Amino acid sequence: MARRYALFVIHIKHEFPSADAPFFKAGSEWAQINNIVKPLSNETIIVKNHVTAFKEILLKATLESLRSVWISKIIVR
Repeated sequence: MARRYALFVIHIKHEFPSADAPFFKAGSEWAQINNIVKPLSNETIIVKNHVTAFKEILLKATLESLRSVWISKIIVR
């Protein structure tokens, strides 16, 4: 729906950086974004390395970089 209305889309992808990661190993099929919501070339992808949604990721910095764009709502799905 965001794309239909030309809204800015940010994808957050989970990867454990360790080669012996129990799951979400970088480069594995389990760390890939599902094709249903596959990012378009103009959409931002942020990689996170922690189970929590917001610890040490670039989401805040990315949103702050959009200050010149008027943001009225953030939708998390």
